[in-house]
Amino acid sequence: MKKNVMSVLIASVLVLCSIVCVSFVYARVTKKLVISGYASMNNAGKWEVKFANLKSAEIIGTTEEIIKPTIQNSSTSIGNFNIKFYSPLDSISYQFDIVNDGTIDAIVDAISIAKPICNSISNNHDEESMVCNNLEYTLSYLDNSEVKTGDVLRKGESQPVILKLKYNGNDIPIDIVNISNLEVAIIYGQL
Repeated sequence: MKKNVMSVLIASVLVLCSIVCVSFVYARVTKKLVISGYASMNNAGKWEVKFANLKSAEIIGTTEEIIKPTIQNSSTSIGNFNIKFYSPLDSISYQFDIVNDGTIDAIVDAISIAKPICNSISNNHDEESMVCNNLEYTLSYLDNSEVKTGDVLRKGESQPVILKLKYNGNDIPIDIVNISNLEVAIIYGQL
């Protein structure tokens, strides 16, 4: 039995020595590697998507242009137009360019064409509905394809587009119906 206790004691001492040796060797062969530094982001590119080259209206029918639209707000807005329709199938179209004068390709992230609001001066809701239900308000390329999400505008390029407002109804209202909320918003993002 003394021999067994001695064997266990020697084995325990050898295991302890082995653990100490392995720990020492592990500590000697491991290294901590560190990577550190700093970064910054500069505006190396130029972002400039805008409207340009607004042409005279193309009028069909008896449409009257009261106030011509203008390019405003650093060329990112077209507004202040006023038109009158007098007959069925009257329309007016404006051609202009969407230009990427920047150094970064652009993509249409979103486009929204607002729903026109019609108000009769005599509060005739039937006439308001008749006019609004027969209005066509579109933004398209010269080939008549619509401007849509995902369309790309490469740096240095321009795309001619047409904004068109048309009354497709066969009847005209008896009272004056004012049309508001004629808005198109195009949001371009970086490609």
